[in-house]
Amino acid sequence: MDFAFQAAVIVPAFAVSLIAFRLFLSEFPVKPKFSLILLVPMPVFSLGFMMRLSEVPWLVDAGYFYTDFSFLLIYSVFSAAFLLGQIKYWKK
Repeated sequence: MDFAFQAAVIVPAFAVSLIAFRLFLSEFPVKPKFSLILLVPMPVFSLGFMMRLSEVPWLVDAGYFYTDFSFLLIYSVFSAAFLLGQIKYWKK
């Protein structure tokens, strides 16, 4: 399969999933506030996954970089939040 076909399939599927998630969150009375740091990794991971599916070697390498980067970004953000939360809790 070529990269254009993969993008034509994955991008609309990703958009539909984002719309469904937004509709799900709109059912609750509390409005969620998402930081950009939490919204960026999902499109970056999706782009990296599309690149990994291509058969071009340098695109596959870049795709692995993007997927690993997005995973490490979320992991480090949650780890830092956990650590800072523990520090704040134990200083009481």
